Amino acid sequence: MEKTVLNVSVVPAVGAAGFFIALHDGPFAQEGLTVRYIPAVSSKAVIAGQIKSQHDITGGNYVSYRRQQPRSRRGGLRDVACHQASGPGGHRPMG
Repeated sequence: MEKTVLNVSVVPAVGAAGFFIALHDGPFAQEGLTVRYIPAVSSKAVIAGQIKSQHDITGGNYVSYRRQQPRSRRGGLRDVACHQASGPGGHRPMG
């Protein structure tokens, strides 16, 4: 069963503008999703919260995620997309 309620924590930065526009303009709800936004204070904090399963999805500083990735393999943390590159014709998965 898919999750329809997501706990999302994103660092409020220019690169995350697309998320905040979508959050406030309603496309998540139109797709049947409830997004619970949890204000973020830093990339380090949101990464720690995701590893502890407090957040389903997080967004923050790219470098912080790259530094954390080798240590988090046991916790299942993985990059899905670089949100600065997301958009029509611009989505690039990260490996």
